[in-house]
Amino acid sequence: MADALITSTIKVALEKTLALANERIGKLSQFKKDLETLRGSVAMIQAVLADAEEKQTHDQAVQLWLQRLEAVAFDAENLLDELNYEALHRQLVGKISDINKKLNKINKEANDFGLIRFQRATFPPSTTAKVTLNRETDSIAGHYVVGRAKDETRLVEILLSLSENAVSVIPILGMGGLGKTTLAQSVYNNSQVDSHFEKKIWVCVSDNFEVTRLLKMILESLTRRNVEITSRDVIVQEIRQQLVGKKYLLVLDDVWTESQILWDDFLRLLRGLNATNGNWCVVTTRKQQTASIVATHDPYVLGKLSDDDCWSILTEKANAGGEIPEKLQVMKKEIIKKCGGLPLAASAMGGLLRMKGKEESELILMNKLSNLSGDEDSVMKILKLSFNCLPSPAVKKCFAYCSMFPKDTEMKRDMLIELWMAEGCLQVDLKNKTMEEIGEYYLEILLQSSLLEEIRDGWRRCYKMHDMVHDVAKSIMSKCTKVINSETGSGDNTNQSIKFASYIVSKSG
Repeated sequence: MADALITSTIKVALEKTLALANERIGKLSQFKKDLETLRGSVAMIQAVLADAEEKQTHDQAVQLWLQRLEAVAFDAENLLDELNYEALHRQLVGKISDINKKLNKINKEANDFGLIRFQRATFPPSTTAKVTLNRETDSIAGHYVVGRAKDETRLVEILLSLSENAVSVIPILGMGGLGKTTLAQSVYNNSQVDSHFEKKIWVCVSDNFEVTRLLKMILESLTRRNVEITSRDVIVQEIRQQLVGKKYLLVLDDVWTESQILWDDFLRLLRGLNATNGNWCVVTTRKQQTASIVATHDPYVLGKLSDDDCWSILTEKANAGGEIPEKLQVMKKEIIKKCGGLPLAASAMGGLLRMKGKEESELILMNKLSNLSGDEDSVMKILKLSFNCLPSPAVKKCFAYCSMFPKDTEMKRDMLIELWMAEGCLQVDLKNKTMEEIGEYYLEILLQSSLLEEIRDGWRRCYKMHDMVHDVAKSIMSKCTKVINSETGSGDNTNQSIKFASYIVSKSG
Protein backbone atom coordinates (compact mmCIF):
# COMPACT_ATOMS: atom_id res chain seq x y z
CA MET A 1 0.00 0.00 0.00
CA ALA A 2 2.80 2.42 0.88
CA ASP A 3 4.19 2.17 -2.67
CA ALA A 4 0.90 3.48 -4.05
CA LEU A 5 2.10 7.01 -3.32
CA ILE A 6 5.20 6.48 -5.47
CA THR A 7 2.97 5.65 -8.43
CA SER A 8 0.70 8.59 -7.61
CA THR A 9 3.69 10.94 -7.46
CA ILE A 10 4.95 9.66 -10.82
CA LYS A 11 1.51 10.13 -12.40
CA VAL A 12 1.28 13.72 -11.19
CA ALA A 13 4.80 14.54 -12.41
CA LEU A 14 4.21 12.92 -15.82
CA GLU A 15 0.86 14.65 -16.28
CA LYS A 16 2.47 18.02 -15.57
CA THR A 17 5.37 17.16 -17.89
CA LEU A 18 2.98 16.20 -20.70
CA ALA A 19 0.93 19.38 -20.23
CA LEU A 20 4.06 21.55 -20.27
CA ALA A 21 5.46 19.75 -23.32
CA ASN A 22 2.20 20.20 -25.24
CA GLU A 23 2.08 23.85 -24.27
CA ARG A 24 5.63 24.65 -25.35
CA ILE A 25 6.14 22.58 -28.52
CA GLY A 26 4.64 25.36 -30.69
CA LYS A 27 6.42 28.18 -28.87
CA LEU A 28 9.92 26.72 -28.88
CA SER A 29 10.61 25.69 -32.46
CA GLN A 30 14.27 24.89 -31.76
CA PHE A 31 13.17 22.18 -29.31
CA LYS A 32 10.18 20.88 -31.31
CA LYS A 33 11.68 17.50 -32.23
CA ASP A 34 13.00 16.89 -28.71
CA LEU A 35 9.71 17.87 -27.10
CA GLU A 36 7.77 15.64 -29.51
CA THR A 37 10.00 12.73 -28.48
CA LEU A 38 9.55 13.61 -24.80
CA ARG A 39 5.77 13.76 -25.20
CA GLY A 40 5.69 10.37 -26.90
CA SER A 41 7.86 8.74 -24.24
CA VAL A 42 5.75 10.12 -21.41
CA ALA A 43 2.52 8.92 -23.04
CA MET A 44 3.97 5.40 -23.48
CA ILE A 45 5.09 5.24 -19.85
CA GLN A 46 1.74 6.50 -18.58
CA ALA A 47 0.05 3.62 -20.38
CA VAL A 48 1.92 0.96 -18.34
CA LEU A 49 1.73 2.59 -14.90
CA ALA A 50 -1.51 0.89 -13.84
CA ASP A 51 -0.02 -2.53 -14.58
CA ALA A 52 3.24 -1.59 -12.84
CA GLU A 53 1.35 -0.51 -9.71
CA GLU A 54 -0.28 -3.95 -9.51
CA LYS A 55 2.94 -5.90 -10.17
CA GLN A 56 5.26 -3.93 -7.86
CA THR A 57 3.93 -5.71 -4.76
CA HIS A 58 5.42 -9.04 -5.88
CA ASP A 59 8.10 -8.01 -8.36
CA GLN A 60 11.16 -6.25 -6.93
CA ALA A 61 12.47 -5.37 -10.41
CA VAL A 62 9.28 -3.41 -11.13
CA GLN A 63 9.63 -1.65 -7.76
CA LEU A 64 13.16 -0.53 -8.67
CA TRP A 65 11.95 0.51 -12.14
CA LEU A 66 9.28 2.72 -10.55
CA GLN A 67 11.84 4.28 -8.24
CA ARG A 68 14.13 5.20 -11.15
CA LEU A 69 11.18 6.46 -13.15
CA GLU A 70 10.15 8.74 -10.29
CA ALA A 71 13.55 10.46 -10.28
CA VAL A 72 13.50 10.95 -14.07
CA ALA A 73 9.89 12.21 -13.97
CA PHE A 74 10.88 14.89 -11.47
CA ASP A 75 13.86 15.87 -13.65
CA ALA A 76 11.62 16.18 -16.71
CA GLU A 77 9.05 18.29 -14.87
CA ASN A 78 11.72 20.60 -13.43
CA LEU A 79 13.43 20.93 -16.80
CA LEU A 80 10.27 22.05 -18.57
CA ASP A 81 9.65 24.55 -15.79
CA GLU A 82 13.09 26.01 -16.56
CA LEU A 83 12.08 26.50 -20.20
CA ASN A 84 10.11 29.49 -18.99
CA TYR A 85 13.37 31.42 -18.96
CA GLU A 86 14.47 32.40 -22.48
CA ALA A 87 18.08 32.99 -21.46
CA LEU A 88 18.53 29.36 -20.44
CA HIS A 89 17.20 27.79 -23.67
CA ARG A 90 20.57 27.08 -25.23
CA GLN A 91 21.93 25.55 -22.03
CA LEU A 92 19.00 23.13 -21.86
CA VAL A 93 19.38 21.41 -25.25
CA GLY A 94 21.70 18.75 -23.82
CA LYS A 95 19.51 18.22 -20.78
CA ILE A 96 16.43 17.47 -22.91
CA SER A 97 18.42 14.98 -24.95
CA ASP A 98 19.69 13.29 -21.78
CA ILE A 99 16.19 12.97 -20.30
CA ASN A 100 14.87 11.54 -23.57
CA LYS A 101 17.59 8.87 -23.46
CA LYS A 102 16.63 7.96 -19.90
CA LEU A 103 12.92 7.80 -20.75
CA ASN A 104 13.62 5.65 -23.82
CA LYS A 105 15.59 3.23 -21.65
CA ILE A 106 12.78 3.10 -19.09
CA ASN A 107 10.26 2.47 -21.88
CA LYS A 108 12.36 -0.45 -23.16
CA GLU A 109 12.57 -1.90 -19.65
CA ALA A 110 8.78 -1.74 -19.39
CA ASN A 111 8.59 -4.02 -22.43
CA ASP A 112 11.19 -6.34 -20.91
CA PHE A 113 9.09 -6.63 -17.73
CA GLY A 114 6.01 -7.48 -19.78
CA LEU A 115 4.04 -4.51 -18.45
CA ILE A 116 0.68 -4.18 -20.18
CA ARG A 117 -0.18 -0.89 -21.89
CA PHE A 118 -3.70 0.44 -21.39
CA GLN A 119 -5.50 2.84 -23.70
CA ARG A 120 -6.10 5.35 -20.94
CA ALA A 121 -3.28 7.15 -19.18
CA THR A 122 -5.41 8.44 -16.32
CA PHE A 123 -7.08 6.59 -13.46
CA PRO A 124 -10.00 4.31 -14.41
CA PRO A 125 -13.58 5.65 -14.32
CA SER A 126 -14.50 3.43 -11.38
CA THR A 127 -12.41 5.62 -9.08
CA THR A 128 -14.05 8.92 -10.01
CA ALA A 129 -15.17 10.73 -6.87
CA LYS A 130 -18.84 11.57 -6.52
CA VAL A 131 -18.21 14.91 -4.87
CA THR A 132 -19.40 18.45 -5.57
CA LEU A 133 -17.66 21.66 -4.61
CA ASN A 134 -20.79 23.25 -3.13
CA ARG A 135 -21.72 21.19 -0.06
CA GLU A 136 -23.99 21.73 2.93
CA THR A 137 -21.19 22.86 5.20
CA ASP A 138 -23.24 23.01 8.41
CA SER A 139 -24.01 19.27 8.31
CA ILE A 140 -20.47 18.26 9.20
CA ALA A 141 -19.55 21.03 11.65
CA GLY A 142 -18.04 19.58 14.82
CA HIS A 143 -18.02 15.92 15.84
CA TYR A 144 -20.85 13.56 15.01
CA VAL A 145 -20.92 11.85 18.44
CA VAL A 146 -23.07 8.74 18.77
CA GLY A 147 -23.52 6.23 21.56
CA ARG A 148 -21.37 7.90 24.23
CA ALA A 149 -23.97 9.81 26.28
CA LYS A 150 -23.86 7.30 29.17
CA ASP A 151 -20.06 7.26 29.15
CA GLU A 152 -19.99 11.06 29.27
CA THR A 153 -22.46 11.14 32.19
CA ARG A 154 -20.46 8.61 34.20
CA LEU A 155 -17.16 10.40 33.67
CA VAL A 156 -18.66 13.79 34.53
CA GLU A 157 -20.05 12.33 37.78
CA ILE A 158 -16.57 11.10 38.69
CA LEU A 159 -14.94 14.46 37.95
CA LEU A 160 -17.53 16.35 39.98
CA SER A 161 -17.25 14.03 42.99
CA LEU A 162 -15.54 15.24 46.17
CA SER A 163 -11.84 14.49 46.34
CA GLU A 164 -9.29 15.25 49.03
CA ASN A 165 -6.38 14.75 46.65
CA ALA A 166 -4.52 17.65 45.11
CA VAL A 167 -4.65 15.83 41.75
CA SER A 168 -6.64 12.69 40.91
CA VAL A 169 -5.88 10.84 37.66
CA ILE A 170 -8.37 8.76 35.69
CA PRO A 171 -7.35 7.02 32.45
CA ILE A 172 -9.79 6.42 29.62
CA LEU A 173 -8.55 3.10 28.28
CA GLY A 174 -9.41 1.47 24.95
CA MET A 175 -8.09 0.33 21.59
CA GLY A 176 -7.40 2.72 18.73
CA GLY A 177 -10.44 3.94 16.82
CA LEU A 178 -12.79 3.45 19.78
CA GLY A 179 -13.45 7.17 20.35
CA LYS A 180 -11.41 7.92 23.49
CA THR A 181 -10.45 11.39 22.30
CA THR A 182 -13.99 12.18 21.17
CA LEU A 183 -15.35 11.15 24.59
CA ALA A 184 -12.70 13.23 26.37
CA GLN A 185 -13.66 16.23 24.21
CA SER A 186 -17.33 15.77 25.08
CA VAL A 187 -16.49 15.68 28.79
CA TYR A 188 -14.13 18.64 28.46
CA ASN A 189 -16.89 20.75 26.86
CA ASN A 190 -19.66 19.56 29.18
CA SER A 191 -21.55 22.49 30.78
CA GLN A 192 -21.33 20.98 34.29
CA VAL A 193 -17.58 20.57 33.90
CA ASP A 194 -17.35 24.18 32.73
CA SER A 195 -19.10 25.35 35.89
CA HIS A 196 -17.11 23.13 38.24
CA PHE A 197 -13.56 23.81 37.04
CA GLU A 198 -12.19 27.33 36.84
CA LYS A 199 -9.37 26.34 34.49
CA LYS A 200 -9.31 23.71 31.75
CA ILE A 201 -6.19 22.52 29.93
CA TRP A 202 -5.95 20.25 26.88
CA VAL A 203 -2.61 18.72 25.82
CA CYS A 204 -2.03 16.17 23.04
CA VAL A 205 0.94 14.11 24.23
CA SER A 206 1.44 11.30 21.65
CA ASP A 207 4.66 9.31 21.95
CA ASN A 208 6.95 12.09 23.22
CA PHE A 209 6.48 12.16 26.98
CA GLU A 210 9.14 14.72 27.83
CA VAL A 211 8.23 16.56 31.02
CA THR A 212 9.49 20.06 30.14
CA ARG A 213 7.75 19.81 26.75
CA LEU A 214 4.47 18.92 28.48
CA LEU A 215 4.83 21.82 30.91
CA LYS A 216 5.34 24.22 28.00
CA MET A 217 2.21 22.86 26.32
CA ILE A 218 0.23 23.28 29.55
CA LEU A 219 1.38 26.90 29.82
CA GLU A 220 0.51 27.51 26.15
CA SER A 221 -2.97 26.07 26.73
CA LEU A 222 -3.48 28.34 29.73
CA THR A 223 -2.15 31.54 28.15
CA ARG A 224 -3.08 30.96 24.48
CA ARG A 225 0.38 32.05 23.35
CA ASN A 226 3.58 30.43 22.10
CA VAL A 227 6.09 29.77 24.88
CA GLU A 228 9.73 30.35 24.02
CA ILE A 229 11.00 29.76 27.58
CA THR A 230 13.38 26.82 28.03
CA SER A 231 13.86 26.89 31.80
CA ARG A 232 11.65 24.33 33.55
CA ASP A 233 11.60 26.33 36.76
CA VAL A 234 10.42 29.51 35.03
CA ILE A 235 7.69 27.56 33.20
CA VAL A 236 6.52 25.96 36.46
CA GLN A 237 6.37 29.35 38.19
CA GLU A 238 4.23 30.81 35.37
CA ILE A 239 1.85 27.84 35.47
CA ARG A 240 1.55 28.23 39.24
CA GLN A 241 0.57 31.89 38.79
CA GLN A 242 -2.14 30.86 36.33
CA LEU A 243 -3.58 28.17 38.64
CA VAL A 244 -3.18 29.66 42.11
CA GLY A 245 -6.34 29.14 44.15
CA LYS A 246 -8.23 27.69 41.17
CA LYS A 247 -9.61 24.22 40.56
CA TYR A 248 -8.49 22.80 37.21
CA LEU A 249 -9.10 19.94 34.79
CA LEU A 250 -6.16 18.71 32.72
CA VAL A 251 -6.65 16.34 29.77
CA LEU A 252 -3.60 14.48 28.49
CA ASP A 253 -4.69 12.99 25.21
CA ASP A 254 -3.03 9.97 23.54
CA VAL A 255 -0.44 9.01 26.16
CA TRP A 256 1.95 6.12 25.42
CA THR A 257 4.67 6.32 28.06
CA GLU A 258 5.42 3.23 30.15
CA SER A 259 8.10 4.97 32.20
CA GLN A 260 7.19 5.11 35.89
CA ILE A 261 10.09 7.52 36.50
CA LEU A 262 8.90 10.06 33.93
CA TRP A 263 5.31 9.90 35.14
CA ASP A 264 6.28 10.25 38.81
CA ASP A 265 8.36 13.32 37.94
CA PHE A 266 5.44 14.87 36.07
CA LEU A 267 2.86 14.05 38.77
CA ARG A 268 5.13 15.47 41.49
CA LEU A 269 5.18 18.78 39.59
CA LEU A 270 1.40 18.72 39.12
CA ARG A 271 0.82 18.21 42.82
CA GLY A 272 3.08 21.15 43.61
CA LEU A 273 1.34 23.57 41.26
CA ASN A 274 -1.78 24.16 43.29
CA ALA A 275 -2.72 23.75 46.95
CA THR A 276 -6.43 23.43 46.08
CA ASN A 277 -7.85 19.91 46.35
CA GLY A 278 -10.20 18.38 43.78
CA ASN A 279 -8.15 18.89 40.61
CA TRP A 280 -8.43 16.16 37.99
CA CYS A 281 -6.26 14.81 35.19
CA VAL A 282 -7.92 12.70 32.46
CA VAL A 283 -5.52 10.54 30.42
CA THR A 284 -6.53 8.80 27.19
CA THR A 285 -4.42 5.79 26.26
CA ARG A 286 -4.48 2.57 24.27
CA LYS A 287 -2.02 0.84 26.59
CA GLN A 288 -2.95 -1.10 29.71
CA GLN A 289 0.54 -0.60 31.15
CA THR A 290 0.24 3.19 30.76
CA ALA A 291 -3.16 3.19 32.47
CA SER A 292 -1.73 1.19 35.38
CA ILE A 293 1.17 3.62 35.85
CA VAL A 294 -0.83 6.86 35.80
CA ALA A 295 -4.09 5.89 37.54
CA THR A 296 -5.07 7.08 41.01
CA HIS A 297 -8.67 6.18 40.16
CA ASP A 298 -9.87 2.98 38.48
CA PRO A 299 -9.40 3.30 34.71
CA TYR A 300 -12.54 3.97 32.69
CA VAL A 301 -12.47 1.11 30.18
CA LEU A 302 -14.32 2.27 27.09
CA GLY A 303 -16.55 -0.33 25.47
CA LYS A 304 -17.40 -0.83 21.82
CA LEU A 305 -20.43 0.79 20.26
CA SER A 306 -23.69 -1.10 19.72
CA ASP A 307 -24.59 -2.33 16.25
CA ASP A 308 -27.28 0.34 15.95
CA ASP A 309 -24.82 3.11 16.88
CA CYS A 310 -22.28 1.87 14.33
CA TRP A 311 -24.99 1.73 11.68
CA SER A 312 -26.07 5.28 12.53
CA ILE A 313 -22.52 6.61 12.08
CA LEU A 314 -21.93 4.66 8.89
CA THR A 315 -25.17 5.65 7.17
CA GLU A 316 -24.79 9.31 8.18
CA LYS A 317 -21.36 9.31 6.58
CA ALA A 318 -22.38 7.27 3.54
CA ASN A 319 -25.55 9.21 2.73
CA ALA A 320 -25.26 12.54 4.60
CA GLY A 321 -28.71 12.08 6.12
CA GLY A 322 -30.33 10.93 2.87
CA GLU A 323 -32.32 7.79 2.22
CA ILE A 324 -30.41 4.55 2.76
CA PRO A 325 -30.16 2.52 -0.48
CA GLU A 326 -31.93 -0.83 -0.39
CA LYS A 327 -28.74 -2.68 -1.32
CA LEU A 328 -26.97 -1.16 1.68
CA GLN A 329 -29.84 -2.22 3.95
CA VAL A 330 -29.57 -5.80 2.70
CA MET A 331 -25.86 -5.82 3.54
CA LYS A 332 -26.39 -4.21 6.97
CA LYS A 333 -25.51 -7.24 9.11
CA GLU A 334 -22.29 -7.97 7.22
CA ILE A 335 -21.21 -4.33 7.21
CA ILE A 336 -21.79 -3.86 10.96
CA LYS A 337 -19.81 -7.01 11.69
CA LYS A 338 -16.80 -5.56 9.85
CA CYS A 339 -16.98 -2.32 11.88
CA GLY A 340 -16.41 -4.30 15.08
CA GLY A 341 -18.06 -1.68 17.28
CA LEU A 342 -15.39 0.91 16.42
CA PRO A 343 -16.70 4.39 15.50
CA LEU A 344 -13.65 5.24 13.40
CA ALA A 345 -14.12 2.05 11.37
CA ALA A 346 -17.82 2.86 10.88
CA SER A 347 -17.04 6.43 9.79
CA ALA A 348 -14.23 5.37 7.44
CA MET A 349 -16.32 2.62 5.90
CA GLY A 350 -19.24 5.00 5.44
CA GLY A 351 -16.91 7.46 3.71
CA LEU A 352 -15.56 4.68 1.52
CA LEU A 353 -19.05 3.59 0.46
CA ARG A 354 -20.01 7.20 -0.23
CA MET A 355 -17.03 7.67 -2.52
CA LYS A 356 -17.74 4.51 -4.49
CA GLY A 357 -20.78 3.75 -6.62
CA LYS A 358 -23.51 1.41 -5.43
CA GLU A 359 -22.29 -1.35 -7.72
CA GLU A 360 -18.76 -1.21 -6.32
CA SER A 361 -19.80 -1.18 -2.66
CA GLU A 362 -20.60 -4.88 -2.47
CA LEU A 363 -17.38 -5.78 -4.26
CA ILE A 364 -15.35 -3.76 -1.74
CA LEU A 365 -17.10 -5.25 1.27
CA MET A 366 -16.96 -8.83 0.08
CA ASN A 367 -13.49 -8.88 -1.46
CA LYS A 368 -11.31 -6.14 -0.03
CA LEU A 369 -12.67 -6.23 3.54
CA SER A 370 -13.61 -9.89 3.84
CA ASN A 371 -11.03 -10.70 6.53
CA LEU A 372 -11.76 -7.89 8.98
CA SER A 373 -12.00 -8.98 12.61
CA GLY A 374 -13.12 -5.79 14.38
CA ASP A 375 -9.84 -4.71 16.00
CA GLU A 376 -7.22 -1.98 15.54
CA ASP A 377 -5.78 -3.84 12.56
CA SER A 378 -9.21 -3.78 10.92
CA VAL A 379 -9.37 0.00 11.27
CA MET A 380 -5.95 0.38 9.67
CA LYS A 381 -6.98 -1.85 6.76
CA ILE A 382 -10.11 0.23 6.15
CA LEU A 383 -8.09 3.46 6.31
CA LYS A 384 -5.48 2.10 3.91
CA LEU A 385 -8.21 1.01 1.51
CA SER A 386 -9.74 4.49 1.81
CA PHE A 387 -6.38 5.90 0.72
CA ASN A 388 -6.07 3.44 -2.17
CA CYS A 389 -9.58 4.37 -3.36
CA LEU A 390 -8.92 8.12 -3.46
CA PRO A 391 -9.87 9.27 -6.95
CA SER A 392 -6.56 10.62 -8.24
CA PRO A 393 -2.81 10.57 -7.62
CA ALA A 394 -2.91 14.28 -6.81
CA VAL A 395 -5.40 13.79 -3.96
CA LYS A 396 -3.23 10.98 -2.58
CA LYS A 397 -0.22 13.30 -2.58
CA CYS A 398 -2.16 15.99 -0.74
CA PHE A 399 -3.29 13.48 1.89
CA ALA A 400 0.22 12.13 2.46
CA TYR A 401 1.59 15.68 2.69
CA CYS A 402 -0.58 16.29 5.78
CA SER A 403 1.57 13.79 7.73
CA MET A 404 4.32 16.43 7.82
CA PHE A 405 2.38 18.22 10.55
CA PRO A 406 2.61 16.85 14.11
CA LYS A 407 -0.29 14.80 15.42
CA ASP A 408 -3.30 16.78 16.62
CA THR A 409 -2.29 19.84 14.56
CA GLU A 410 -5.17 22.06 13.49
CA MET A 411 -4.35 22.83 9.86
CA LYS A 412 -5.90 26.08 8.65
CA ARG A 413 -7.82 25.70 5.41
CA ASP A 414 -6.19 28.48 3.38
CA MET A 415 -2.72 27.68 4.70
CA LEU A 416 -3.06 24.00 3.77
CA ILE A 417 -4.22 24.76 0.24
CA GLU A 418 -1.37 27.26 -0.22
CA LEU A 419 1.16 24.65 0.92
CA TRP A 420 -0.30 22.09 -1.49
CA MET A 421 0.01 24.68 -4.25
CA ALA A 422 3.61 25.48 -3.31
CA GLU A 423 4.54 21.78 -3.35
CA GLY A 424 2.90 21.26 -6.75
CA CYS A 425 0.39 18.75 -5.36
CA LEU A 426 -2.71 20.17 -7.04
CA GLN A 427 -3.78 18.78 -10.41
CA VAL A 428 -4.43 21.55 -12.91
CA ASP A 429 -6.75 19.77 -15.37
CA LEU A 430 -10.08 20.62 -13.67
CA LYS A 431 -11.68 22.95 -16.20
CA ASN A 432 -12.57 26.49 -15.21
CA LYS A 433 -11.41 25.99 -11.61
CA THR A 434 -8.88 28.13 -9.79
CA MET A 435 -6.14 26.45 -7.78
CA GLU A 436 -7.96 27.45 -4.59
CA GLU A 437 -11.16 25.78 -5.82
CA ILE A 438 -9.24 22.63 -6.70
CA GLY A 439 -7.74 22.63 -3.20
CA GLU A 440 -11.23 22.95 -1.70
CA TYR A 441 -12.39 20.08 -3.89
CA TYR A 442 -9.56 17.87 -2.58
CA LEU A 443 -10.38 18.83 1.01
CA GLU A 444 -13.99 17.79 0.44
CA ILE A 445 -12.88 14.41 -0.90
CA LEU A 446 -10.68 13.82 2.16
CA LEU A 447 -13.48 14.90 4.50
CA GLN A 448 -16.03 12.60 2.88
CA SER A 449 -13.61 9.67 3.05
CA SER A 450 -13.01 10.34 6.80
CA LEU A 451 -9.29 10.88 6.23
CA LEU A 452 -9.68 14.44 7.53
CA GLU A 453 -12.16 15.96 9.97
CA GLU A 454 -13.27 19.59 9.96
CA ILE A 455 -13.23 21.85 13.01
CA ARG A 456 -15.19 25.10 13.00
CA ASP A 457 -14.84 28.00 15.37
CA GLY A 458 -17.03 30.78 14.02
CA TRP A 459 -15.64 31.71 10.61
CA ARG A 460 -12.41 29.83 11.25
CA ARG A 461 -12.12 26.48 9.42
CA CYS A 462 -9.42 23.99 10.34
CA TYR A 463 -8.73 20.35 9.61
CA LYS A 464 -7.32 17.56 11.74
CA MET A 465 -6.33 13.93 11.34
CA HIS A 466 -7.26 11.18 13.76
CA ASP A 467 -3.99 9.80 15.14
CA MET A 468 -4.54 6.45 13.36
CA VAL A 469 -5.15 8.28 10.07
CA HIS A 470 -1.95 10.22 10.74
CA ASP A 471 -0.12 6.90 11.20
CA VAL A 472 -1.35 5.77 7.78
CA ALA A 473 -0.33 9.04 6.11
CA LYS A 474 3.07 9.00 7.82
CA SER A 475 3.78 5.43 6.70
CA ILE A 476 2.96 6.39 3.11
CA MET A 477 5.09 9.55 3.19
CA SER A 478 7.94 7.75 4.95
CA LYS A 479 8.09 5.11 2.24
CA CYS A 480 8.03 7.72 -0.50
CA THR A 481 10.68 9.85 1.23
CA LYS A 482 13.02 6.87 1.53
CA VAL A 483 12.67 6.23 -2.19
CA ILE A 484 13.31 9.88 -3.10
CA ASN A 485 16.32 10.05 -0.79
CA SER A 486 17.77 6.82 -2.18
CA GLU A 487 17.49 8.26 -5.68
CA THR A 488 18.78 11.77 -4.94
CA GLY A 489 21.19 10.97 -2.12
CA SER A 490 19.67 13.71 0.01
CA GLY A 491 16.69 14.39 2.23
CA ASP A 492 17.20 18.14 2.38
CA ASN A 493 14.07 19.11 0.44
CA THR A 494 11.83 16.89 2.52
CA ASN A 495 13.34 18.13 5.77
CA GLN A 496 12.93 21.73 4.64
CA SER A 497 9.27 21.10 3.79
CA ILE A 498 8.68 19.58 7.21
CA LYS A 499 10.41 22.47 8.97
CA PHE A 500 8.50 25.01 6.88
CA ALA A 501 5.13 23.34 7.56
CA SER A 502 5.86 23.20 11.30
CA TYR A 503 6.97 26.84 11.27
CA ILE A 504 3.78 27.94 9.52
CA VAL A 505 1.66 26.04 12.05
CA SER A 506 3.50 27.53 15.02
CA LYS A 507 3.09 31.07 13.71
CA SER A 508 -0.52 30.78 12.57
CA GLY A 509 -2.00 30.53 16.03
